[in-house]
Amino acid sequence: MIFGIEVGMFLVGVYTLAMGRLNLWTGRNVYGRPARLLGLLAMAPLVFALSVGVAIGVVSGGQGAGETLWILELAVAIAAMALVYVIGWPLSQSHAPGGARPKDGLRRPPMRR
Repeated sequence: MIFGIEVGMFLVGVYTLAMGRLNLWTGRNVYGRPARLLGLLAMAPLVFALSVGVAIGVVSGGQGAGETLWILELAVAIAAMALVYVIGWPLSQSHAPGGARPKDGLRRPPMRR
């Protein structure tokens, strides 16, 4: 189950890196470079778990010393997800449904006639 959470976060990170847009909530998106950096942060738990799991396996010689590794994996996944939202929320833009966003992702004041 934790592996599924990590893979899901990794896929969200890949999508964010490719598209440059991270959807935090309905109508709240982060665009551009901040979104891509948050995408990298979302990808981190899977890479971290894989690295730590291999290191523990090599050090213990495959004797099964990683029974409690799932607690560390869960803590890292939750912390990374919380960081994505805590850092991303102030950077996000709220726009009205159906409203077009500028191509560069910047807010522009409405034009007056």
